[in-house]
Amino acid sequence: WWDIAKNTPYADRLEKPLDCVVIRLTENIETLSETVRSIARVLPGYFRSISLTIADTVGNIGGWDPFPEADSSFSYKRIFDISERDYNSVTAVKNDLLTRLDYDRILFIEEGDTLGDIEVLDTSDADRVTEVLLTDGVAVFDRVILTGEMVDNLGLMCEMNFDPEYEYLIRAGVYGFLGKALLWQDSAHQHGIYADTYYMYSYVLKRYSDQAMALGVYEEALTARTDEMEQSGLKAEWDSWMAEKEESRDKYPIAIMRGMKECQGTLDNFAQRLGEKLRKKGRGVIFWDSEALGEERMQRLMFLPYSAVVGFQSRLFSRKLSDGKLLGNLIQGEKFNFLFDHPIYMTEDFKEPVERLHILSQDETYADYVRKRFPHISSVCHFPPAGVETDKTHEKSYDITFIATYNDYRKEMKLIKNLPPNYRRVAGRFLMRQRRFPNERAEDALVRVIDDMGYEPLPDEAFTQALYAMGNVVRCLMYYFRERVVQTLIEDGIEVDVFSRTWEDAPYAHHPLLHIHDEIPHVKSLEVMAKSRLSLNVMSWHKGGMTERIANAMLNHSVVVSDRSTYLCREYGGSDGLGYHVGSASEEDMMLLFDLEDFSDLPERIRGLLSDRDHLEKMAERAYIDAKARHTWDARAEKFLDILSGDVTKRD
Repeated sequence: WWDIAKNTPYADRLEKPLDCVVIRLTENIETLSETVRSIARVLPGYFRSISLTIADTVGNIGGWDPFPEADSSFSYKRIFDISERDYNSVTAVKNDLLTRLDYDRILFIEEGDTLGDIEVLDTSDADRVTEVLLTDGVAVFDRVILTGEMVDNLGLMCEMNFDPEYEYLIRAGVYGFLGKALLWQDSAHQHGIYADTYYMYSYVLKRYSDQAMALGVYEEALTARTDEMEQSGLKAEWDSWMAEKEESRDKYPIAIMRGMKECQGTLDNFAQRLGEKLRKKGRGVIFWDSEALGEERMQRLMFLPYSAVVGFQSRLFSRKLSDGKLLGNLIQGEKFNFLFDHPIYMTEDFKEPVERLHILSQDETYADYVRKRFPHISSVCHFPPAGVETDKTHEKSYDITFIATYNDYRKEMKLIKNLPPNYRRVAGRFLMRQRRFPNERAEDALVRVIDDMGYEPLPDEAFTQALYAMGNVVRCLMYYFRERVVQTLIEDGIEVDVFSRTWEDAPYAHHPLLHIHDEIPHVKSLEVMAKSRLSLNVMSWHKGGMTERIANAMLNHSVVVSDRSTYLCREYGGSDGLGYHVGSASEEDMMLLFDLEDFSDLPERIRGLLSDRDHLEKMAERAYIDAKARHTWDARAEKFLDILSGDVTKRD
């Protein structure tokens, strides 16, 4: 066999480890033993390494040991007790196991099945296999080995009573993940065809009709199934099933775009983590690498059905094709775009009439702006980024750290002078107002400035363009407050550790209380937070937001010190919206917030907190518990699925 197998297209698949899972469904030990014996007798002749798991749905297995007679046949053996769970079908058991077991390739065998000689079917030509599956039905194969890659990208099986693997293989062929699966015909298998099998056929033909038509086999498959049902006297049932409207999209994969280089890879990290957590919840996730997508690959991906397509400040949805059509309107499924910065930077994109587009905004004030300025967008939800917890505990070696770069706001002021004269005059007044009233949203400040200067209110489009032109002013203010907060701390006797050599350009770089370290990667930044009693955060731009830096600090037992936002004040600020105060420690405190309008008391508040280590540790623990429940990527994945499954036009 191996001499032959080594020269076949599937040789590498036979050599890889195989996880064989026997599902125990009854208390009949002899039936279970016979299934295990047949596995030990047949599979080692075909596969290099086999592990065996008994998935026990019954319990009370007693002292029975199914392994001694076949001890040398398996590289790994165990009994996996799932008897405490309720399942409404064998498919539900398989789906549960797919989310709980760690595997590369998995074969499900139900108790009572007996394995015989195997004829492996070549799946390297996915389109051809899909054609045959559609036209010939389940008679083409008896068993299938699923791969971890398939499940990651396609999600779980449909909850059908019979032959759920059939739909799964069609799905794998349609989305291009069939190539590494193994299909075979088993000489010992007695493949029954049931009425529920034809319900599966109707489901498949409706769900994948476009793809079947593209392959040129839809009419042939429909005729074959209809004739078979007519011969069985079930034509009326078949017609009824085919007439049912196919509405459920929950088994279509979710496409997530990654490959964004902006924000030092932060958005790419968000995409990866959200996708991984959705996969853990049994949803298929296909990652689109926006940098590597060729035109042909993009077209194949774009025009398949999806539950959702998720971008991260992506401009793909608003891209126009040569015929003037919007690419976003050709994508099947709901479209979500994660908005991290102010919407003004996506103005041109959001103006395009992309249908079924939903915005996930990290800042609740940005969400308000999108609702007001772009009413054609289907929905906007407040959806702040989550944090990540380190897998180790660390001793606290820093008092207060700031993991951020330094930028000189003076350079941004020079850029403001390059604006057209009418914008330049507005920008100067806008800068002065925002420095005086830093808690005011940029769009509100601009309205006041235009009014104070005696101009008529601008139409929506002109206002949006004017706000966009203020972008350098906003960056100038961000850099200004970042510089001023650190300066206030060190000049009042607070040691601050910063992690970027860009701080060597700060005017106070040589101050003895400013400790400048090398820039660190994301994983290392989590460790630094875990070693920090306090973690500084200066947002200034995000008036209603919560950044991943805040969630990371909370999840790594570091107390957050941050400028206020409407969201942070409401959720963590206490009665005055500013959290911890010297001499008035509360059992509710979770972070220390300060006001950019006047943070002269911030050094005193930090000293008071550092001197009360017991209260500081309790604050960190309360914040950790809260973030663990609400601000992990697992929690964000759960919320996203809630949004997707509910009325997305009303959720926030």
